[in-house]
Amino acid sequence: MSVTKTVERRDVVVRKYTCDRCGKDAAGRTCVMCGRDLCHACIAWDPHCYGDYQDAFCKECWKMGEPHRVTIEELDAEQDECREAWKAACVESRRAEEGE
Repeated sequence: MSVTKTVERRDVVVRKYTCDRCGKDAAGRTCVMCGRDLCHACIAWDPHCYGDYQDAFCKECWKMGEPHRVTIEELDAEQDECREAWKAACVESRRAEEGE
């Protein structure tokens, strides 16, 4: 038996994502509004979004959203008030049933 040693060359395709804003290596995050790939320096994070998968925005979209975020915050406050009123009505109904 004989052994033949050969060297094979293989081409490997490596995909590198770059920031659509500055050209640096992208952080693997995409702006949730416009879809641009972003690096860490070009990401604006929503301070009201928590957890491992926060929404990432490019700084331009974040800036454009300022008037909309004010409206969203007002609606969130209104939603919280509606939920509290709903809860109070449910608690009152339960107390009325238990009092019977």
